[in-house]
Amino acid sequence: MILLVSVEKRAESVATYQYVDLQVASDKHQDVVGHLQQVLGDNLRRYRLARGMSQEAFADLLNIHRTYMGGVERGERNLTLRSIERIAEILGEDPVWLLTEDDD
Repeated sequence: MILLVSVEKRAESVATYQYVDLQVASDKHQDVVGHLQQVLGDNLRRYRLARGMSQEAFADLLNIHRTYMGGVERGERNLTLRSIERIAEILGEDPVWLLTEDDD
């Protein structure tokens, strides 16, 4: 009887989390998050290319793996605010600049 109640509670929890995940990951939210990730990636790629650096050398400078750096530049990685601050500090840039769309 106790095991059956535990299994039922677990199923309810999973269903609740799946519902919440669907609400949070709605198309409206995906577009906003994806857009900022792409802006960040584009700005980092622009910074890197302006200095003639390879993606691998840039990743080494930022102390991250080169394949992860590729994902960041493609907008596939969701960095924390702290990570963005750390990257900006290493580059000597304002973190806001990393998230600001270029007008070109």
